[in-house]
Amino acid sequence: MAFQFATYEQMTGASEHTPAYSCVAQGSGFFFAKKGAMVADQGNFKYEKVLIDPNANGNLIKGIMKQMGRKLAGENMPVMKVSGDGLCVLAWEAKNVKVIPMNQETV
Repeated sequence: MAFQFATYEQMTGASEHTPAYSCVAQGSGFFFAKKGAMVADQGNFKYEKVLIDPNANGNLIKGIMKQMGRKLAGENMPVMKVSGDGLCVLAWEAKNVKVIPMNQETV
């Protein structure tokens, strides 16, 4: 089973004009989120800081070079890997949240 993502407002049936201030992830497996965005969880979760590019395929030098490039371009965002199962609520500085589905790439 994978995680299903929705805003809290979508889950409670609020109108689409209501700002969404939190995201709810429910299921099992893992996903990536902005570091420090976890508000609450129910279940069994592990939160790990992602230090190097997770797509570097074990190439430390390539991962470091990509990270430096992102930092210079102002694209560097601290990320955490959330793994486990249950329900996890995420939010960030009372800002509007948008769930963006992405295609999963296999390595």
